[in-house]
Amino acid sequence: MLLSLYIFTTSVIMSDYQKEKNMPENCMNKSSVKISVIIPVYNVEAYLKECLDSFLNQELKEIEVICVNDGSTDNSLNVLKEYQQKDSRVIVINQENKGQGEARNVGIDASRGEYLFFADPDDYIEENSLSKLYSYARENNSNIVWFNYKIVHEYSGETKEYIFPNYLLAEKDDPKDFEKIAIKNIKKNFYIFGGAVWNRIFKAEFVKNNNIKFPKTKTFEDSMFSIIATILNTKIDYCPQNVYYYRLRANSITNKVDGHIEGIFKSLQYLENFLKERNIFNEYKKGFETYKFICFICRFKLIAYEQQEEYIEEVKKVLSRKDFGRFMKCIAEKRSFLENLFSVRSSFFYSFKYKIITLFNIPFAFRVKNKNQEKIELDLKFQIVPAYKNNKNAYCFAINNSYVKYFGVVLKSLIDNSSKDKTYDIVVFADDITPLNVERLEGLLPSNFSLRFFDMKSFVKTQFCKLKPVVSETWPFLIFYRCFIPFVMKYYDKVLYLDSDTLINKNADSIFDINLEDKQVGVCVDIMSVMEEDPKKRHCKFRRKVLKIENPDNYFNSGVILFNIAKIDLNEYFEKLVNVIDRKKYICPDQDALNVIFYNKTKNLPLEYNCQFAWCFCNKKREKSIVPRYKKSAFDAVNNPYIIHFLIKPWNTSKQQWGKLHDRFWEYARKTPFYEEILLSSISKIYTKEYKKKIKKLSLFEKIFSVRNEYINGDKYKVITVLGEKKRKYVPEKTLSPF
Repeated sequence: MLLSLYIFTTSVIMSDYQKEKNMPENCMNKSSVKISVIIPVYNVEAYLKECLDSFLNQELKEIEVICVNDGSTDNSLNVLKEYQQKDSRVIVINQENKGQGEARNVGIDASRGEYLFFADPDDYIEENSLSKLYSYARENNSNIVWFNYKIVHEYSGETKEYIFPNYLLAEKDDPKDFEKIAIKNIKKNFYIFGGAVWNRIFKAEFVKNNNIKFPKTKTFEDSMFSIIATILNTKIDYCPQNVYYYRLRANSITNKVDGHIEGIFKSLQYLENFLKERNIFNEYKKGFETYKFICFICRFKLIAYEQQEEYIEEVKKVLSRKDFGRFMKCIAEKRSFLENLFSVRSSFFYSFKYKIITLFNIPFAFRVKNKNQEKIELDLKFQIVPAYKNNKNAYCFAINNSYVKYFGVVLKSLIDNSSKDKTYDIVVFADDITPLNVERLEGLLPSNFSLRFFDMKSFVKTQFCKLKPVVSETWPFLIFYRCFIPFVMKYYDKVLYLDSDTLINKNADSIFDINLEDKQVGVCVDIMSVMEEDPKKRHCKFRRKVLKIENPDNYFNSGVILFNIAKIDLNEYFEKLVNVIDRKKYICPDQDALNVIFYNKTKNLPLEYNCQFAWCFCNKKREKSIVPRYKKSAFDAVNNPYIIHFLIKPWNTSKQQWGKLHDRFWEYARKTPFYEEILLSSISKIYTKEYKKKIKKLSLFEKIFSVRNEYINGDKYKVITVLGEKKRKYVPEKTLSPF
């Protein structure tokens, strides 16, 4: 039983085609294998064939390609089996998911080659580069050979060559001097020789005789292997040849920034144990302590926001009191008393350099213009890329777990009003959606829909950690997520952002076909703003004096925004965003900020695309407040909207307040798995509100005489109080909104 389980979980699938006619017979002999290529494979079906072809089609035929399938859940294993049947040099090892460090260790144990080449399954190598690399290694009898590589940007197609480490190469004239420089620098600069293992090859005899293995961690395992190998080697060389193509691509949209905080601590402990076991810790102590300190600071920037406190506590246990103080100063940028009086320092903020001048505890930031930096550099691991190659438009939402039930209604309305011959890319910014709710939402999807979740909170806290937008219970941090769409969705053409209190009333795909010309966003005028043209009104006064927007026609509602991504200059947008939302107080924070950022860069859309259903459409008196130039278009939108935006929430109002647009909400709500939850929440809110009204204490004057409205069991009543006695009069439904 145990033997069967072992074979199932870690089985070597040997090919039935051990002697292919097109392959040299001695290719399978241990003595003839010149390079063992070790590839850990996990869910890379889309890239695997290109990777394997680049190795198998090399001039150098005496290689083996050991593919360790690390519990892939996609079609990767079938691709590997297919290649194994076609080429006897492909060896497939199948195991449960343990991480690429352990997968590479399995590959080392199974290898028979003279040299080891560790490759990632989504990368590829230069044509006929292996023979040159192998010849160079044999000629110099090298234990480790570094080589050049190129980074290929998957979505822009840009390619950049890296000569590593180029600043070390500046110290020498002859590439053969690389060994001396490496030995000289490793004692004080561990971080130079850490990092990836795919930009060098290792002599197998050297690795196995020294029992060099990857630590069993999810992160930092390659850095530890590289550093240990560099410390132990007696022969290291640099081959000035481009060999490797590293594919720069976006991470899975459902992943956190980094959910593995323990990896760095286990890896560093692994390295420290190695140094002590070899009795060389004192010799390398300075370099190790410096490397550890740098790793902790760099890693902090990649830790998910909600895990940062836990991470800091773990760092405190490892560092000395003095070094921990330095660590906290670096991540918090704390200043001493004298620095608070006056200091000048440099700071990098989302790839831009700033000079921070502090005078009497007041910091002043000035952007340092870099001539070589023509555009903002996007970190691709935070990029959301189109789900479909033929569709670069997306619908985008921002929700939390308490609002997911209302988003389910919007999603269902979008599905029911979609075209079967089109694809729909739905992106949701969310921090805390439970797996059950994700499952419920995915259960609604037809085959032409893609639904993905992105942790925007971690992105903002990682990349824009210095921003301090003003938030409250009424206006949570969530409302600002839409402001960062241009940074994380750069590879789209247009992105339609919708609030979760919206509803798709009929097919709204036509909004993507609207020609926005050179404008950055397509928007609809804010109905409430044009109702408050009176200069004495609070928001009108705020709009004119603070936002500097005189004409209410230029103030838009942010519940529906069509981002014209290609027309948004990220440099300009970055500068405005930082200045506008950082520590600023607004009445409607996200909406006011976006209006300032996109002032004079908007194209007004028909109100049908953002039908803002408010009290003015349910009350004849308030209807008069709509300015004449918008009255017809506003009521036309109510009668035939593409997108309904509920300024009056259907789930917070009683039946007597519903109009026909609110009925549409409940029509779609009944089709979702959230219906009972919405209904229960709605009843609770409505009756709580009614109960509070019912027990409201009357003042002395109100006891003498007052007239007010009350809602009982969803019915509306006029309550007349005379000399402390109440009389209720039922208000018939026909007196309410005709909508």
